[in-house]
Amino acid sequence: MDDTIDESREQELATLARQRLQEEIRSNPELCGNQIFDVLGSHLQNDDFAKVARELLRQGTVLLWGAVEVLIRDLHAETVGLEMKGVKSALKALLRAEGDQESLMKNLGILALFQERHLIVHCRSIVDAKFIEATGENLVAGSELVIKVERIEQRFQEARGAGIQILQAVRLLG
Repeated sequence: MDDTIDESREQELATLARQRLQEEIRSNPELCGNQIFDVLGSHLQNDDFAKVARELLRQGTVLLWGAVEVLIRDLHAETVGLEMKGVKSALKALLRAEGDQESLMKNLGILALFQERHLIVHCRSIVDAKFIEATGENLVAGSELVIKVERIEQRFQEARGAGIQILQAVRLLG
């Protein structure tokens, strides 16, 4: 089976998926996780669903990293008297980071999320040696990083844990 899909069809499917998800979430806010994919799957043919689901999981990874960035920006905005540099320094000290961004992300447990987001956005999900070295994952350079539901659920838990650590660190500042 040919895995290629023309760009206009891909955009059409993404739009359809977004609309269906929005409708289902609005009408059934109790839906979560795999239930959303089950609902979406009932609206699309199997091949189209698989492609849309893969794209949704990739975009979910990107959005999850965005949420972490927003949390840090919001904390910066709410922390009275501290410039962003001061917030970063305080977090590094409180979380015992070695001083660079990678160490801070590793201590927060979100380095894998950052690396996956970087790969999706900048490398079209194609694994490279830098990704393998940074994450320690047993993948082949040149292969596509497949984001599965379990992976994004794990990254969500890691991001949640990082948020808790950041909030605790900021509370210690006050």
